[in-house]
Amino acid sequence: MFKRISATYSKRKEIGRRQKYKGSIFVVGIAGVVFILYIKTCNIKSTQWKQVSFIQQKMQEIQEESETSCYKLKWKVQESTIDPLEVVEQEEWYNTDRKLTDSEWEAMTQMILSEARGESFEVQYYIACVVLNRVDSEYFPDTIEGVIYQTDPVQFQGAWDPNWYEPSGSVLEAIQTALEENKTPDDMYYFTSEGWLPKTKAWKQVGGMWFSCQE
Repeated sequence: MFKRISATYSKRKEIGRRQKYKGSIFVVGIAGVVFILYIKTCNIKSTQWKQVSFIQQKMQEIQEESETSCYKLKWKVQESTIDPLEVVEQEEWYNTDRKLTDSEWEAMTQMILSEARGESFEVQYYIACVVLNRVDSEYFPDTIEGVIYQTDPVQFQGAWDPNWYEPSGSVLEAIQTALEENKTPDDMYYFTSEGWLPKTKAWKQVGGMWFSCQE
């Protein structure tokens, strides 16, 4: 009887071991399925994330392209936009029979502003006429810059002023008027801020300037 009980116990133990083994296999199988599903889920999420990243990158590129295009278009519009007042003003300043180069305009404006910066339009106009009268004279150089920068002796101290002055509307108009309508005597070559120049013929005193002709 003891042997029968022992055999029955062994059989039951074997059955329990087998059931436990089967249970372990089942658990492992379940775990494997879960792991595979997890991997697939991760792959899907990774793929989706890559797709999202790709879409975001493309949207960023499109936005940057759009901003660049808008900037270029804005720049072209700015370049092509011309202020009508600037056109009129430029044509007004240069629409004369006697045209000046940019460097001549610069020399004239700087010399006049240095010599008569605080003076009236009339004084600035007469100084411009002095320069033009000298250009037309056989006694002086025959160019604007030659007259203004003449030395031995220096003719205009303002021509050698190291400062630079912003051209005002008054001085530009004074030069323009002198170019179009010089109503001064042909030999009105001189001006000073210290009274009549010796050995010249007095012509007119305006503001703080004395203008005179060749004696």
